[in-house]
Amino acid sequence: MSPSKHGIPRANPIWVFAAFALTLATSGSVQAQSVCFAKPQGIPFTGKPDPLWYTMKDASGNVVRADVRKELNEPRWGASPIAAFRNNEGNPATGEGGYRMIQSEDGSELSISIQNKSGRGVSALNDHIFIGFYLPNARGVAARIPVVATTGAEPAVYPTSQVTHYQADANGAWLAQATAGPPSWIMDGSIGSWTQQSTSEGGADWAIQLRVSLSSLGIGANTSFKIFMGMAKVLSTGEVTVVSVPEVVGSPAKIADDMYIPRDTSSWLTPLAVGTGCPPGVEFTSALQIGTMNTDGHFINTARGAHNVFYANPELNGTTLSANKIQARFRIANWGAQIEERYKDPWVPVPKGEAVANQSPSVGNNLFQFDCGASSPGKVCDTLNVPALPHQCLHVELSNRPGNSVPIKTPSVYRNMLFEELTTAASTAEKTAEISIKGLQAYTGVARSRDVLVSVATRNMPKLGNWPVIFDSR
Repeated sequence: MSPSKHGIPRANPIWVFAAFALTLATSGSVQAQSVCFAKPQGIPFTGKPDPLWYTMKDASGNVVRADVRKELNEPRWGASPIAAFRNNEGNPATGEGGYRMIQSEDGSELSISIQNKSGRGVSALNDHIFIGFYLPNARGVAARIPVVATTGAEPAVYPTSQVTHYQADANGAWLAQATAGPPSWIMDGSIGSWTQQSTSEGGADWAIQLRVSLSSLGIGANTSFKIFMGMAKVLSTGEVTVVSVPEVVGSPAKIADDMYIPRDTSSWLTPLAVGTGCPPGVEFTSALQIGTMNTDGHFINTARGAHNVFYANPELNGTTLSANKIQARFRIANWGAQIEERYKDPWVPVPKGEAVANQSPSVGNNLFQFDCGASSPGKVCDTLNVPALPHQCLHVELSNRPGNSVPIKTPSVYRNMLFEELTTAASTAEKTAEISIKGLQAYTGVARSRDVLVSVATRNMPKLGNWPVIFDSR
């Protein structure tokens, strides 16, 4: 019996799994490419640029990374666009599911997010994801992780006893490992579960995130290896719905009865070398590629009745692109100079900017452009409150629209913005920005008095001469 991308009777389930693959789409044609691991991108006040959804501790139990954000799509995931499974079906707005992958700065670890977007809820303990790595010396590892329905804080505390894992010997025989819980190559405590996420977080019925230690598997910059991943979901009718990249044809021999991964590892995908990032595609190369169409693109006009038109104009790098193939997500957050604790403030969606489809590159000046609505007292874009601090950070993230596989190399960028009533130019200007060391003591573990130094630089202005510098510390 061949697998289907539609429902499969539960009495005789055939499971299909998704290998991470980057594909090129040019004028409707699709050409499969090797999987690649996106390089991390920093976002203001995050410390490390790779995403972190769990508290990381050292061997002594001391917290070594505290810049944790618990939302599903925290901005650091923007370095890797949500890629749809090739045979997505069902909900045309979101597709069945998607995934992200980001390597750490030193290439020793891999952060993975797998998300179900089919709009049909969670089948507690029946939905699963699978992941496997295979090296040339016939040493393979694989794990099965069930989805856990959550009702409280997320990511959920995971029932590690429900995770099973296997290992292949030199002869290619896969053996179950007796030790309950995640294998050693999955970072301790890194498995997180999210369910029923809101639209403001990107939307997903459920998601699983984990962090893999590539170094513990012996995978480095020059290592040749293969990867295989999958997702299976049980409908309320008892049918199993599946998606895959690429699709598995026929009923290949599995590594074990409860591990629906093909024993023939030649069907697994070979990633590009760790550390190389992803091949050319659509990318942001400058903060000036996003902003507003006001006279100065980093201003958001608060004047009554003003309309702010936001834009994003990434480079195509030779990619053939027609309209409605990719989309941009616009978000905004407080800007200033703060310790990482400030970064836990939420990123607010720009109204009408959650999923802006691209125009044809031949139409207008920008690939993405939309009018967010009118300003009124205390609000812009019809409903967005004017913040108390005018300095804000605009973050734009690209992803494929359902059913498309346009190559995206650098999918996100941020820019400093100002909320201000744009009137006639004045000879003086006053701006407010937050400079805070709140959280520094907790972050460093050292309690003491601290000096805060502010460096003032002039641009396109005459030298100050003997005039005094006035600093208002209000």
